[in-house]
This record gives sequence, structure tokens and C-alpha cells, in this order.
Amino acid sequence: MPEHEISKHTKAIYKEWRNPHHSWKQKLSEILTEIFIIVFAITLSLLVERWREHVHEQTIKKQFLTGLKTDLQADLEQETEDSASFVALKKNWAYFQKVGVIGDSVYNEDTIKAYQWTLLNNTTFLPNNSRFEALKSSGEIGVMENDSLQNLIPDLYQN
Repeated sequence: MPEHEISKHTKAIYKEWRNPHHSWKQKLSEILTEIFIIVFAITLSLLVERWREHVHEQTIKKQFLTGLKTDLQADLEQETEDSASFVALKKNWAYFQKVGVIGDSVYNEDTIKAYQWTLLNNTTFLPNNSRFEALKSSGEIGVMENDSLQNLIPDLYQN
């Protein structure tokens, strides 16, 4: 409720209080009516503002959770690729061990050229955490109403 509306109703209360033509019952009735209007209008405006904030928080939460799902799917794809890479590494290193350390067989130059990438290969998991970091730095992690979810998401990215 704009301040000028409150002051308008406050002035109406004052005028009614000072009105010599009304009895005290009429004055009381008018004053209580004006007070009720002020209280009702302020309460209504606070409720509407809280509802608007809640809708905004729900929008942020939905966008974050949708993005988090996309990030986690991308992380799973990366882990699948990393897993396949580790399987290839194990296979290739088993060949080098068999040829070099155990000495059971003669090495094949084509096979060594095909497997040489594994000698210097490095696989590192890089999580897609920029969305989480942005939510955390904005201080809006509290939009998650579920306390368990509010604790699990940071644990996922910080551990």
C-alpha cells in the first residue's frame, strides 16, 4: 500500500476524531473502519509480495534443478567415456606387461604404435559444477525447501 494512501486514511482518522458533529460512537465506528482499511491493505500487500517472492524462488529452484539434471547427465556421459578409457588402458598395459615384463611373446610394432597413447594418457573427471557454484555464490541455496536436498547437493560437489 503506498504511503500516501496510509497518510490519507490517517488524516481521515484525525478528521473524524476532531469532528464535533458526530457522537463518540460514530467517531469510534469511523476510526475503526479506517484502521481496518489500513490493516487490511497492508496485510494484503504483504501477502501479494510474499506470494510473488515465492513464485520467483520456485522459478529459480526449477531452473537450477533442471540444469542440475542436465549437468549430472553430462557427468555420467563423461564417466562412461572415462570408464571405457580405463578399460582400454588396462587392456593396452596388459599387452605391454606381457611383452615387456613377462617376455612371453614378441612385440608387434603395429600394436605398439596403436597402444602407445596409453603410456602418457591421463583421465581426469571434471564435474559440471558451474551452475552449483553460481547458486552457492548468489546465496540462493535456501530456495531448496527440502532440507535433505539442500544438504545433498553441496555434498555432491564439495566431496
